[in-house]
Amino acid sequence: MKEKITKRIPDLIFMILLIAFDQITKLIARQTLADSSVTLIEGVFEFKLIYNKGVAWGMFNSLPFLISIFAVIIMSVVFIVYIKIPKDNKKLKALSIMLILIFSGAAGNLIDRLIFSAVTDFIYISLINFPIFNIADCYITIAGILTAILLIFYYKEEDMKFLKIRKQRKDDPDV
Repeated sequence: MKEKITKRIPDLIFMILLIAFDQITKLIARQTLADSSVTLIEGVFEFKLIYNKGVAWGMFNSLPFLISIFAVIIMSVVFIVYIKIPKDNKKLKALSIMLILIFSGAAGNLIDRLIFSAVTDFIYISLINFPIFNIADCYITIAGILTAILLIFYYKEEDMKFLKIRKQRKDDPDV
């Protein structure tokens, strides 16, 4: 058991660093963008502060408590799947990293919801008028897309056998 925990320490450190980076960028945004926006590339890219009580693109902004509960459920499922991944399986390392990114992004946004009752968003791609987002959103979106690609094109059914729940039979030698 101790060996299993020890093998996960680098992942835990990576997760903490990801959450810290997200929170630091949000802190800087709250401190520097409170009264203004910063244009980096005219008509293309800006930093512009908003507080989002909803989820993506401000949807469901009247349900912040339910959104927080949903985030905790998603984080729990991601954590359970992550814990079940055999650490000695090198092929599943990419999936582990994707789950760490998704968990870290969800945790970063949940921290904002708990402290500020809204998520701090500040990255704006004005070229396509894309909704304002943050670093945690990047973690979730990029890892979500890459996870889908991995599951569709890279992993086979036998790679995912660690997720199967099987009934223990009395005549099963593993009992």
